[in-house]
Amino acid sequence: MTRPNLPSGSPTALVCAGCGHRVPENEPAPLACPHAVPGDDIDHVLSRLLDAARVGFPHGREANPFTRYRELFHAYHVGRALGWSDGDYVARVDGIDADIAGVDGRGFRVTPFSRSDALGERLGFSAAGGVLVKDETGNVAGSHKARHLMGTLVELEAGEALRRAHSPGGTAPGGTAPGGPAPGEPPPLAIASCGNAALAAAVVARAAGRTLDVFIPVHANPAVVARLRDLGARLTVCERDRGVRGDPTYQRMLHALANGAVAFTCQGTLNGFAIEGGATLGYEMVSQLAETGRRLDRVFVQVGGGALASAVAQAFLEARDLGVIDRLPRIHAVQTLGGYPLARAYDRVVARLGDRLRDRPEGGAIAGPLDLADPSVRDVLAFAARHRSMFMWPWAEEPKSIATGILDDETYDWLAVVRGMLASGGSPVVVGEATLLEANELARSATGVHVDPTGSAGLAGLMDLARRGDVRPDETVAVLFTGITRRFVTPAPRGATRALAAPLADLIDPDPGQAGERVADRSRVGDDPGDDRPDRPPSDPGEGPDRALRAVRGQPGDLVVQGPGVAGPMAGPGHGGHDDPVDRAANPGGLGLEVGLRRPEVGRPPAPPPVSRVIARAAPATEPAAVTIAALQPHPHDERAGRLLEHRVLHDRPLDTDHTLIPRTPSPRLGGA
Repeated sequence: MTRPNLPSGSPTALVCAGCGHRVPENEPAPLACPHAVPGDDIDHVLSRLLDAARVGFPHGREANPFTRYRELFHAYHVGRALGWSDGDYVARVDGIDADIAGVDGRGFRVTPFSRSDALGERLGFSAAGGVLVKDETGNVAGSHKARHLMGTLVELEAGEALRRAHSPGGTAPGGTAPGGPAPGEPPPLAIASCGNAALAAAVVARAAGRTLDVFIPVHANPAVVARLRDLGARLTVCERDRGVRGDPTYQRMLHALANGAVAFTCQGTLNGFAIEGGATLGYEMVSQLAETGRRLDRVFVQVGGGALASAVAQAFLEARDLGVIDRLPRIHAVQTLGGYPLARAYDRVVARLGDRLRDRPEGGAIAGPLDLADPSVRDVLAFAARHRSMFMWPWAEEPKSIATGILDDETYDWLAVVRGMLASGGSPVVVGEATLLEANELARSATGVHVDPTGSAGLAGLMDLARRGDVRPDETVAVLFTGITRRFVTPAPRGATRALAAPLADLIDPDPGQAGERVADRSRVGDDPGDDRPDRPPSDPGEGPDRALRAVRGQPGDLVVQGPGVAGPMAGPGHGGHDDPVDRAANPGGLGLEVGLRRPEVGRPPAPPPVSRVIARAAPATEPAAVTIAALQPHPHDERAGRLLEHRVLHDRPLDTDHTLIPRTPSPRLGGA
């Protein structure tokens, strides 16, 4: 059979964001950049680009997002080039969806995105503003994760069809690994997860009749393990080796991929199409906003590995470049104090940008959206893409938090998320355990959605910014509820002295102790976090520049819930050890009871026109609307000259239901007057 060729100038292109490699249009698409070499320190992520001259934003009414937004998918254009009609493609996608519904009891449908009056009132928003909630708890497998993997499966099937067309006689040799097809059955799919991602992968793989290998940690919940086995997944338990950094399940998965398995994972570095599938969530938000005529000012996205935030950022960037929206909402990536590698990386990028922008007339302050096509900005991001280890490396300690779904040792899709925050004028937010718990309780009581602490972590980020006075009452903001509470019983870990059957609130102090040391004040953006220069790797490979919390982060080793922000007994006021626990210290000046400021400092990006992720159709008729920045609240050191960034304070106070978003004078306990 004649080898088919995709038309020159296809509406989609696959390009590595790290090295720039462009996948030939007439070849089956790999999931990852074929030029990636272990240890080359390049942030290889295969990205799908759109040609705005040939693609418009879909405005269909199909219930299934994978058919509604099909013209934005690379697989759709591959299928059309192979001779499929539009109806053929829709029938294939609907067939997969029906199989998924047969396994999980539900297929893919556009999920709710609406204003929560109760949540807005509790947080002090005015009638002109409000909080919109995107509820993913009713999606396939109970979270957003299946979106990423459905997009991957559709692309795999399109690649197999193209491979069959390439083979003599049109027969399919099987296999989809980047190294080429292998005879016999398709290779197994592989994922490293013990939660929502693993459950979603198992559902989708079972529906597709594909073998799935799941690499899980030793502490995986027995109920999750049982469900994975019910779905036919093959499980490998991976122990964490003492002194070895990085997630052991991820390392074992990499070994499997090297031996021919296919990355059925949500990390964009290993599976670029996971981002394309996840972008349907953002496309839905864009469509739903257009239907109501609302404009979104901010969106808060919880971040672990980064695929969700990367996908949401891509969706809004493409919607802007396709003319559906005229400006981006500020994108805020939310991480836990238990591990915040993305915020650490963002801080380092901002430090380098400050050095490059300081010679400009406006100086080095970053106070609004940046144009990613600006040569200075582009050069810094290109440098970061080719020197990954200077910005992103595994968290030195095993991350711990009640938001277990965002405890990745690394943010694998970090650079795409950083780009999204810079282009939108957003920033990362790091929150403590009490705020995470408080946000979850508020989310459940105000909305009635049974969201888990990971799924409501974005709301914790909103609460943190609101308490600083950085969010105005008339703003319209969005949060994503991304995972349902699962009725699982977690076994007590080795050496535990309390049963996990106790209510979570009983195990977490609402005003947890944190390190009392403040982050050194920056009088200019160019100062790098900690002592390391931004153009060199960390001086100590075992820890990053923001690791001053490490000395006081440890909690008594026999508690069930451990990690930063979790208060527990100690030997006495002023005593740093925890080998002989006694009753909690009552002295408010004692170690562990003072709220401190150990979190990454962030800068805000001036407001030139944002960069296009698609090939621009034409220059916009008007400039993007300016984004109003809330006034900074009073600060105890405002008398210092040359201050360009407000010092950020981590707030973990219980929620004040009468709280207003209007800036307040800082509390004395936070160092104010």
